[in-house]
Amino acid sequence: MPVKKIRSKDYLDFIGQQKCVVTGSHPADCHHESVTRRFSAGMKKYFDFGALPLRHDVHLYERHSMGKVDFWEKYNLNPAELAVAFIEEYMSLAPEDYDVAEDALYMIKRDNGL
Repeated sequence: MPVKKIRSKDYLDFIGQQKCVVTGSHPADCHHESVTRRFSAGMKKYFDFGALPLRHDVHLYERHSMGKVDFWEKYNLNPAELAVAFIEEYMSLAPEDYDVAEDALYMIKRDNGL
């Protein structure tokens, strides 16, 4: 059975308004990161709640060329912890898709021991 997509245009809009987690600059791209086992590798675009804001050049020329582990180690950042913080902030706004965000938050925390 195929994996059910977890999408949220509102969440991606929220991420698109945030500053880059590496440089602190704005605007930033919405980079879909693998932060849960269920949505890893090529499946990560099915999971919008793993999106993180990255400045365009950092996104294209560093993250996609370096790979996940090397990129996040270079900047001493944990993408799962970042995703949790963004989801919690988003949930504080009481969005219409609160329940979906809560499920995504649980999944990320469970898969990353957070």
